[in-house]
Amino acid sequence: MFPQNEARRIQNQLALRHSPVIFNSEQRQSVEQAIRQTCELRKWTLRAVNARSNHVHSVLSTAVRPELALNALKANATRQLRQAGHWDAARSPWSDGGSRRYIWTEVGVERAIDYVLNGQDEKIPELDPPKRNQNHLRWRVAQLVLALQLPLQLQLQLQLLPTPPQPQPQPQNHHPLPQAVLYSF
Repeated sequence: MFPQNEARRIQNQLALRHSPVIFNSEQRQSVEQAIRQTCELRKWTLRAVNARSNHVHSVLSTAVRPELALNALKANATRQLRQAGHWDAARSPWSDGGSRRYIWTEVGVERAIDYVLNGQDEKIPELDPPKRNQNHLRWRVAQLVLALQLPLQLQLQLQLLPTPPQPQPQPQNHHPLPQAVLYSF
């Protein structure tokens, strides 16, 4: 965790347009119910949700842009709070924006779920392992060095060795989707 910065705390306090929102247990249950319903209705995979007294964390998988998913979660949670009689203010209970952390691996998804369900008072862990597989790069370099040093007959035998799987080319304008996204709002 970062050490407290009194100047930043005062700056944030002055920037508030209203007093901070603190949800009671009924409001938290209402928010979680709204997030579950939103994911079910939109066919999104909800992996974990935890509404806290002053923020919400959720992990979900969807093909929708994360900004749109975040807006839908916040809008439907606000609607649910109002319908249940838990929020009567004209303004939204949420701050502008929210955090979205992309998760690219199953290990990262497991870590995010564990954090949301069990580690809320802890620092958010590193979710995904390092992105580049250094062994694949080393294997290719070693193959090139051998090809330059060995006679032709041996080079031909080396080419018969199985090669690591090659990534499939992505179509133009296609962005790979993360396994999931950790939302905080």
